[in-house]
Amino acid sequence: SFIYWDSGRIALLDAVNFDIDRDGNIYMAYNFQDRVEKFNSEGKKIWSTSLLGKKKIEKEKVDRVTIPTEIVFLSLDRDAQGRIYVLGGDLSKNPRRDIYILSPTGERIGTVTLSESSHCIHIDAENHLYARGNAGVTIKKYRMTFE
Repeated sequence: SFIYWDSGRIALLDAVNFDIDRDGNIYMAYNFQDRVEKFNSEGKKIWSTSLLGKKKIEKEKVDRVTIPTEIVFLSLDRDAQGRIYVLGGDLSKNPRRDIYILSPTGERIGTVTLSESSHCIHIDAENHLYARGNAGVTIKKYRMTFE
């Protein structure tokens, strides 16, 4: 086990989506922060990046607790070549449709936009991307190719 977030006063900021590769490296996309990170199997941070220019996250106070009101990243997965795919949330240009693609070293390669909003993505062993569609009642399958 390792600690990936220093506790703070704002609830939920440590919520993440994650994936683990064959070497035990851990990839994290924070739900309520503009941050994607890679840690090795011992918990040492390898890299950290911002994809949205560190946009300010809106928060509100509920009773005595401050909570974020916008989701920054919804889902994370990797393909067979180690590229990282992060589904953007409320702060993306196309909310819940933009997928940010990063290299294994954390460099931003590009962005693709789904035809309709989703809250999760999955990439299979043959590099097909799956996303929820039709208000969450269907799963769409996309074939990905790179030039």
